Amino acid sequence: MHFISLDEIAHRDATAAAQRRLYGGKALNLATLIGAGFCVPAGFVISTDVFQAEMHRNICERPGEDVVCIAESAIYSKSFEKALRRALAETPGRTWAVRSSSTDEDSRQNSMAGMQESVIGVSSYDDCLAAVRRVWASFYARERLLYPSNADLTGEVPAMAVVIQGFVDSESAGVVFTHHPFVGSRCMLVNVSHGQGAAVVDGKAGESITVDRYHAQKDAASECLTPEQIRELVRVAADIESTFGRAQDIEFSFAQGQLFILQARDIVKREREKNTIYSNVNVGEALSGVCTPMTWSVGMMFAKRGFDTIFSTFGLTAPEGYSYVSTFYGHIYLNISEILSVASQVPFIDASTLAKIGGVKSIDDYITMIEPISARHFVHHLPRSMARLCSMQRQLRHIKEREIAFCRHRDELRSFDTRHCSKRELYEAFAKLDDVFFDCGNDMLVAGASFLASYVLCSLFLNKCHAASDESLESYLFSGLLDVRSAEPGFALLNMSNEIRKHRDLSDAFVAMLWQNDVAAFRAQTESLDGGAEFWRDFDAFIQAYGARANQEAELANARWCEDPTFLFQVITTHITACVAPNAKAQKAQVDEAANERQLRTDEIGSTLPFALRPIFKNLLHWAQKNARLREKWRAYVVDVLGLYRSFLRQTAQRMVEDGTIYAVDDVFYLTYEELKSWFSSPANLRYARLFVAFRRARHQAYMSARALPDTFVTHPNRCNEEKCPAGSRILYGLPASPGCVHSRVRVLESLQDAGDLQYGEILVTRSTDVGWTPLFLVASAILTERGGPLSHAFVVAREYGVPAVVAIPNVTQILKTGDVVTVSGQKGFVAVE
Repeated sequence: MHFISLDEIAHRDATAAAQRRLYGGKALNLATLIGAGFCVPAGFVISTDVFQAEMHRNICERPGEDVVCIAESAIYSKSFEKALRRALAETPGRTWAVRSSSTDEDSRQNSMAGMQESVIGVSSYDDCLAAVRRVWASFYARERLLYPSNADLTGEVPAMAVVIQGFVDSESAGVVFTHHPFVGSRCMLVNVSHGQGAAVVDGKAGESITVDRYHAQKDAASECLTPEQIRELVRVAADIESTFGRAQDIEFSFAQGQLFILQARDIVKREREKNTIYSNVNVGEALSGVCTPMTWSVGMMFAKRGFDTIFSTFGLTAPEGYSYVSTFYGHIYLNISEILSVASQVPFIDASTLAKIGGVKSIDDYITMIEPISARHFVHHLPRSMARLCSMQRQLRHIKEREIAFCRHRDELRSFDTRHCSKRELYEAFAKLDDVFFDCGNDMLVAGASFLASYVLCSLFLNKCHAASDESLESYLFSGLLDVRSAEPGFALLNMSNEIRKHRDLSDAFVAMLWQNDVAAFRAQTESLDGGAEFWRDFDAFIQAYGARANQEAELANARWCEDPTFLFQVITTHITACVAPNAKAQKAQVDEAANERQLRTDEIGSTLPFALRPIFKNLLHWAQKNARLREKWRAYVVDVLGLYRSFLRQTAQRMVEDGTIYAVDDVFYLTYEELKSWFSSPANLRYARLFVAFRRARHQAYMSARALPDTFVTHPNRCNEEKCPAGSRILYGLPASPGCVHSRVRVLESLQDAGDLQYGEILVTRSTDVGWTPLFLVASAILTERGGPLSHAFVVAREYGVPAVVAIPNVTQILKTGDVVTVSGQKGFVAVE
């Protein structure tokens, strides 16, 4: 068992990264302070490997239970209890503080302020056992899992260490920021209260003191600290800042004339970020829900390559650090700002046109948020780009042969017996599937890039030569094209429904919904009925052709139609019970009508063009329409491949269940693709797989419960450029807590139970906040409270999110009403009411 004193960690010769993995952020920083000679309460650390071993064993012994409940009632091993008793006996004092120290807290990227549990004043061995359980359980708490909102779904699963120190019975305690968040680095900001200081970090009480670090006045006064204590605190805080080399957020305590340092971490300061446009309109049709780690890892293998392929084809260069795709609370969003920024290198491409292709209709309001890139690189490489486009068109000429080859490989993989093959053969089958996926995806990208080029050129041609808007182009010239792949399943189900209506007993069986409980039993009951054999023959053919489809079909965790045909039977039953028998010919006629309308509109536009331009228009349009069909066809083929991935993953998961790696087959979707592949060669790498799954499942559930962001949104909405009081406004003053200026509507909330009323971009007004409110900080454009201090945990998080905030505004919840329009200056600490 890995129980180690803070003093021993301070003198170990190991890298900071290795120390963090074993002891977490808080313990690592405390050990650094001890090594530098600061006064830190003595204590020890229960390492992350102890947490992993103990929690993994408990999870394995209680499969399927809620992980928070498991942690809260974890049964410790005898060796753990013995080691804890010995470590407590060696720690000075008879009362202890038990605190979290996870691997992802107190880092330069994330403070995780207040997100995990600390238990103060623990006075017995049994209470210490209970406190460790509370700290472990807080690792899975909803607020902790929702922080940060854009966590990497496939990143390394963090772990929890626990710091246990002698308890300091404080006379006064609080927090000091060595760089004042609003005045600057010359001053420090101190929040302090009598007693233990919990009221300060919880944002409920305490006084704020601004102190000049170079000229701490002798007469500096405070209700909680003497002038001498203030000067000592400033001196020690400056030394700690020098030790870490960065501005620090320090928790301190004065007891019996001694200054104790309880915690130090880097101040996570977000620079004033530019407004960024995100949208999931384009991806939402295939994956609108929360994404599982397996889906994200498989998808990201292809996503970056896809953007790089398209941009390089057009001779575009992307600045380092552009990612194009992000997740917010597990939902996938495209970074429209970065995508359009790269596309801005093409002089004649209109950002609005490209945005509308991506489903963003109101881009005109946000054009100024897109950072343009010089066209120099594009122009310089234009000959090479034209050669690539020509090569792409030559590749499309052979697309039929590639389609035949793809279908052959797909069908071979479909017929591969994953149940009876060896582990090595299954691994090799995954490798073949990866090759098919990349080849298929590449063909879809070629078709997509070609469509994009042809669409833009067609749009430009019409804008220059004809008074046709983009809406006309999209509504008429590209209607009635996609019936080949998109409408076939619907027509097939409609035809089957009409056939069923001809057979009374078979129709009654569907209307009675006998298929709800057991599809196999339903088939056995109906196959012998009049018309039953014919229906099941047609249905089997339907599944063969479209069985890989599903609701949100890009999500690998979602069952395909071939696995669960419930949705299909619901559609069939709806058709059967319709008052008027649906007519497949009439439905098909609607598609034909759209095609006729397209042709009519095409002829109308062509007739208005100069005679010499008509062949150009005709060829451009034909090229774009052909590419649109190709893109849809290959998109459907990608869905087929995703269905194969799901099938292979589930078969592999069954073996992992049998060897005890995971508990249930669907657990595999909470691993990453890289982790899954490592199981084939190094199963020991997944010895804690159930622990990984438990954390990611809990985070997935937290994301599912989180307030969803809009389909298209702008980070830092309603930002103002000026932080001046609007003329004629009533001014409310408070303490600045997070910088930024916002002009928007107010939403007054009495409690978190009213959170559903908050609309995206509104200003949240409430009495006080704690870390439980922080998930709403990405929905609100600013935060106003009656209580609290700028160094409370909640407003540390607000600054990390870049959300303006003003605290300690007297009676703000009574003065402001929902719907009021105000301007908030988080830098200067005022609210201007219009």
